Amino acid sequence: MQGRRTKEGAGKEEDDGEEERKESEEVGREKEEVRKEREEPREFERGWRRSERNEKKLREEKKKMREKREFERGGRTRSDEKPQCERERS
Repeated sequence: MQGRRTKEGAGKEEDDGEEERKESEEVGREKEEVRKEREEPREFERGWRRSERNEKKLREEKKKMREKREFERGGRTRSDEKPQCERERS
């Protein structure tokens, strides 16, 4: 008669199972929070590096466009100019 329980005993067993399930869900949520906390700085760092690279590319692109416009107008560009020390000698 081991498998048979009283009404009170059966309810108690169900409560234990429910408590265990709640505890395991809580532990799972805590682990998820810890994982997210660890990943947030990495994501921020990746985003920061990405934006830094994008800014660098934009600066280079703007510089090239500026030089191209000056060249088309017939003006001298920085890359065409002689270094400062050579200009002073001539």
